[in-house]
Amino acid sequence: MTAKAHLLIVDDEANTLASLARAFRLAGYEATVCDSAARALELVKTQRFDLILSDVVMPVKDGLSLLEDLKALEVSTPVVMMSGQAHIEMAVRATRLGAKDFLEKPLSTEKLLLTVENVLHLTQLEEENRQLRGRVGKHEIVWEGAAMRRLMEQVERVAASETRVCILGETGTGKELVARTLHDRSARHAGPFITMNCAAVPSELIESELFGHEKGAFTGGAASRQIRAGASRHALPRRDRRHAAGHAGETSARARRRRNRAAGRRPPGRRGRARHRGHAPQP
Repeated sequence: MTAKAHLLIVDDEANTLASLARAFRLAGYEATVCDSAARALELVKTQRFDLILSDVVMPVKDGLSLLEDLKALEVSTPVVMMSGQAHIEMAVRATRLGAKDFLEKPLSTEKLLLTVENVLHLTQLEEENRQLRGRVGKHEIVWEGAAMRRLMEQVERVAASETRVCILGETGTGKELVARTLHDRSARHAGPFITMNCAAVPSELIESELFGHEKGAFTGGAASRQIRAGASRHALPRRDRRHAAGHAGETSARARRRRNRAAGRRPPGRRGRARHRGHAPQP
């Protein structure tokens, strides 16, 4: 990208424009120069630039005002500022307005070229990252056949409703893919889609994992946890059938203990259990 990058150089000093343009062209860049912020705004509206290099101190409109105007126009072109009267406050303000870097005059050709190369490389990586995120975020079912047609018809009907859905199937049959398709075609497609493997979460922590907890609610609860299931109306809990029976039994046992505590009853101790089994209690 850097070998063909088109740069816009903004400075009110003719000698600076000439020297910078020559340095960039020798390095393989295409350079366009202008001597005012107003002219730079006109060029940005009609041409595409890969990077803008602008002086800060200029007559009529300075470089910081140019940054504000570029931001108002929603121009995504990266901007590098330069100044011979630089100070910390100026650099901080430029950074807050969106400048990628701030260079102090007199400029070193080596440092200038390295800065431009780094900014262009970072911009390219950010664009590739956005494209990859867009691709990864898409989950489409590729299908054919009468059975899949009936399934997709059901998905279309259910996606438009508020109905709770239980998706059954063997491992690898695409249950999560169907759930994602439901989410993507529902009215809440702009919200998050959260998956959780219930079999991988201990039964004692499943409620905390789904609904959160406050600090000190149980042993080891050193910090509060945000409600996970509450972040999305579409959540897909995944559960292995081999763990379902044991987990249900443990949940029922916990429920009985809670009911006993609420009624003021104490669970039977060792003596009570021994007597129930027909053995004499130990002295």
